[in-house]
Amino acid sequence: MKSNTDEVDLDSLFKGLKRVRNSILLSFYNAIQFLIRSWYIILILFIVGVILGYISMKFSESKQEATVVIRTNFNSEEYTYNAIDILAKKVKAKDTVFIEKNGFRGDTLEIKDIEITPIFSFKDLAEEFQDDERNIDALLRNLNFQDITEEKVEPFRSSFKYHTLFLTLSSVANDATIDNVINYLNNQEIIKNLGEVGKKNIEDQIKVNANTLKQIDSVISTYSTSQSLPSPNSQIFVVDKNFNISNILEMKENLQKANKNLKEDLVFADRTIISIDSNAAVIESKGILSNKLLLYPFLFVFLFLFFAFCRHVYRYIKRIAAEQ
Repeated sequence: MKSNTDEVDLDSLFKGLKRVRNSILLSFYNAIQFLIRSWYIILILFIVGVILGYISMKFSESKQEATVVIRTNFNSEEYTYNAIDILAKKVKAKDTVFIEKNGFRGDTLEIKDIEITPIFSFKDLAEEFQDDERNIDALLRNLNFQDITEEKVEPFRSSFKYHTLFLTLSSVANDATIDNVINYLNNQEIIKNLGEVGKKNIEDQIKVNANTLKQIDSVISTYSTSQSLPSPNSQIFVVDKNFNISNILEMKENLQKANKNLKEDLVFADRTIISIDSNAAVIESKGILSNKLLLYPFLFVFLFLFFAFCRHVYRYIKRIAAEQ
């Protein structure tokens, strides 16, 4: 008796699964038949969506973004930030006279927004506070390097050489726009003067240090051979063997390091503001709604099918309610 009951249960189960399968296949068949009957409506909606998407993309301006790393020389950081702030305000105010005067297109706005933030460098901070150990100790105690934010770095922005420019650009902008931003900064009167004076100072300091190094080498050579050194007025004096030669050697080492650093700085000294990533690509911002040629057609077709499905479900529930 139990065996017969089990066979009946299994038979009922298979029949139930068969009914579910048939119901799914029937629903799939009905959906295909509905699509075939409604093909002209779907086609019309698709064409209308393509047309509206094309019109929308033609008359709406796409947005681009670019990120550029710059190096500021000769303590020009604060002037650079001020110049960027002014440019950002002029862009928002759509001051085409100012924008065109500074090398940008006047018929359309290339820049929608621009921001600048410092790139944290412990080396730059250490060089800034090397003569003030108390201040740098206090700074290190209060600065959590695992949680460095723009707000925490902002008070020390003038201590950093490298900074990041974030640009929001219009569709007409290109790499020349980024070059114009760098040119705009370098053409600021104060920044331009700092560049001219700063480069000459570096070159002069390298020459002075090189000359001092020659004199130190002469002193060391004379010291080691127990000879006398001629003075600038052609008089003769004897080198004092009791002076501290270690101080002279330390001075030589410091001057050599200083000249090495100065020559490295001279590489970047042609301009006050240098674009490190001069070939920065302009990246188009691509969001979900960016390609309206595809978005609108599929959206219209989806809405049509969705409302058709809702209508079908409503009529099915209504029929069940009537039967009850």
